Amino acid sequence: MSARPELRAPPEIFYDEGEARKYTSSSRIIEIQAKLSERALELLALPDDGIPRLLLDIGCGSGLSGETLSESGHHWIGLDISQAMLNVAVEREVEGDLLLGDMGQGLALRPGVIDGAISISAVQWLCNADKSSHNPRLRLKCLSRGAKAVLQVYPENLDQRQLILTSAMRAGFSGGVVVDYPHSSKSRKEYLVLTCGPLSLSASSVPNGKGEDSLSSDEDVSDDEETQVISAGNRQRPRKKQKLNRKVKGREWILKKKEQMRGKGDVVKTPTSAYKTPVLEKSTSFQPGRRRRVSIANPSPCGFIRLGSMRKRRDAGTSNEGIRLSDEGDDDEGIHEKLSSSSSSFSYSSRKIFILCLVARIVNALLVQTYFNPDEHWQALEVAHRIVFGYGHLTWEWKKGIRSYLHPLLFALLYKVLALFHLDTPQIMMKAPRVFQALFAAVGDLYLYNLSDALFGHHVALWTLFSQLTNWFLFFCFTRTLSNSLETVISIVSLYYWPCIRVDSCQVSSRSRKLALAFAALSCAIRPTSAITWIYVGILELFSTRDRFKFLFLEVAPIGTLVLAATLLVDRMLYGSWILVPLNFLKFNFFSSGGDYYGTHKWHWYFTQGFTVMLFSFFPFSVAGIIYSKRWKIAGLVAWVLVTYSSLGHKEFRFVLPVLPIALMFSGYSLAAIDSADSSIRKQKRDLHGRSTWRLHLAMLLLLATNIPMALYMSMVHQRGTEDVMGFLSRKASNGEVKQVLFLMPCHSTPYYSALHRDLPMRFLDCTPSEERRGPDESDRFMMDPPGFASEFAKIWSLPSHIVLFDSEEKKLKDFLMSHSFVEVGRFFHSHFKVDRDLQAAVVVYASRDWKSRMLTWQHIDQ
Repeated sequence: MSARPELRAPPEIFYDEGEARKYTSSSRIIEIQAKLSERALELLALPDDGIPRLLLDIGCGSGLSGETLSESGHHWIGLDISQAMLNVAVEREVEGDLLLGDMGQGLALRPGVIDGAISISAVQWLCNADKSSHNPRLRLKCLSRGAKAVLQVYPENLDQRQLILTSAMRAGFSGGVVVDYPHSSKSRKEYLVLTCGPLSLSASSVPNGKGEDSLSSDEDVSDDEETQVISAGNRQRPRKKQKLNRKVKGREWILKKKEQMRGKGDVVKTPTSAYKTPVLEKSTSFQPGRRRRVSIANPSPCGFIRLGSMRKRRDAGTSNEGIRLSDEGDDDEGIHEKLSSSSSSFSYSSRKIFILCLVARIVNALLVQTYFNPDEHWQALEVAHRIVFGYGHLTWEWKKGIRSYLHPLLFALLYKVLALFHLDTPQIMMKAPRVFQALFAAVGDLYLYNLSDALFGHHVALWTLFSQLTNWFLFFCFTRTLSNSLETVISIVSLYYWPCIRVDSCQVSSRSRKLALAFAALSCAIRPTSAITWIYVGILELFSTRDRFKFLFLEVAPIGTLVLAATLLVDRMLYGSWILVPLNFLKFNFFSSGGDYYGTHKWHWYFTQGFTVMLFSFFPFSVAGIIYSKRWKIAGLVAWVLVTYSSLGHKEFRFVLPVLPIALMFSGYSLAAIDSADSSIRKQKRDLHGRSTWRLHLAMLLLLATNIPMALYMSMVHQRGTEDVMGFLSRKASNGEVKQVLFLMPCHSTPYYSALHRDLPMRFLDCTPSEERRGPDESDRFMMDPPGFASEFAKIWSLPSHIVLFDSEEKKLKDFLMSHSFVEVGRFFHSHFKVDRDLQAAVVVYASRDWKSRMLTWQHIDQ
């Protein structure tokens, strides 16, 4: 194997994290880089007027050469293709700004912005074709017209040296090669000194190289190594035959032609910023404390690592304006880049997006007034209420140790704050948890926007956010205090940081995967079935990463162990003994099919009913987005989760909630494709601009007209009675009008102590699964024969002051209620149609006549 690194692998692969740190930590390399940089700066021959210059360091690596520029009092911008090298530069806190990009794809800087450029040991990398699309002669066109440049190179042979010289000549530069110590095999260094000067530039403008005695001498250069000079005037261009009386097609002719095309109904592409020279805002003079502000187009798919982060001057009287990024560029390679440039010229900051999402989710949380799933209250708020206030019911899951306290602890913190400020009133206790969850939901919305932006661009990200905020099921479920809601948020955050999910892993920093693993482990700690998602993502990352040993044993194992240890410690404190919750959870739900106790569905339920209903009218847009975007890795995640959960007997909507935002991201892609003003998109759709706008409006009208009414109905109307009745009881209890409550209805049909917020005796019908008990539980026996069960139960009960039941059972228990002196004191609408059982149209509250008369007597005595 050759010792030359450029022959081993492409630079972005060769300089991985280990090689980058090894390179930067070598004192010998640091010393050599410093000397080469000083020599390059000397050859630049900048005016010695004390004014700092803005220089470009091409192939800056970890910023070693940039430090020499900073020590000389200059500002600099560094460009490199190696993510790992730039990460090391960021850790070392170099003074310059850093760009991630391929110098072979052009520098994307407007001429006249940079006062000079240097490159240390980088240009020779362009002489190799690492991909089928690479052509060394074309890639060397990065030596475009600009300021004076000194490029230190290590050509492998004379052919590479000639290739570099020829490319510089064709680009319009003049200058030559300066060879220091030409007869020394160790000290020999070659510098390509280029100047964009007049045609009269002569060879004398090229500095002489240093000899072995450290003196400049022409005699030190051998015949085959003497300084080669190139000049703009030396270029030999074949002369083209001049056509006489050729009519020039000027601007007027072009405008007239465009007008004719528009008249025929053809699409005429309007000029965009992608075809303009990057904007330059430049001060009249480059003075200390004042910087030029440059708008730089993105030169490569990897984008920018850091921009405008130059340190503040130590002088109190100076300030840096920095360099400003202009993301106006448009890439002509592929539909994804075209969709990434929005038809709207403005962009949103993450702060504005988060504020928008937070306001929307808070309103969302306040509008959610219905009952969806018992776990929202019984597995989160009820447990948190018990932790803080000392009373609350723990279901059988907590007695068997299959739930972790991590999720309830979040709401325990909220309850503690409310109690501390004496805000724990019944109304606030019912509303505050969902408003608190809205904060997490807004974070999930923001990260989905960021993920979509990273995969498809800003335009698609905006439409993804539209899909996320208007989807009926997310509106209905995302601000509820279910563990699935928090799992969804954490999953979106984690997916954003996974390198294997991105189009190009160079978009992600080296610490990103560690963050992704930490969030993935946290989601598994909160809900162990989240491991289904991370098995798929982990396999993708395992096959895409180069260092699999490091990924498995230095990242997955330590991070997973740390999160598991933290979870065990929290559960140990609250359970009072060591409980391995993930193992118990998987045993019950997977290995023993314990979840089937609560009902089963056909294997295809998620595909034909569950997930399809969750997407609702977004379904065709999501399917189209998956097909046309061709992002099979992320689409495969949705399919993998649906297929895996389909293999389980017990199925619920909320189980697949974490992949719903991913499906909506593809819907955003479809909407962005419809909205795109790019001519190639319209040509692909075979549509005109006017009709495209009409089609977009129709799509938006369809989505809004179907999702908004559905969201409002499900959140504010359907099954609201069980929540309203607890508000009623809470108000009565605060006035001392409730002594004991019996719920004659299916188990966990209403919220409990977390909503009542009064330490009163309450009783509901038990439905704990039991392997020992044969036959139906209390809840099932009541639903099969309400009068018979009530009669038997009355023999052993302590007479309650209030009974709560559905109107469907009330009709069967009229005689029983009257015989025990109960009268109706409240009726609350619940539902227009039946869900699992008979129609439960209303929730009815009965109070004991004896208890009511006692209350009236006590009130009369008090008066």
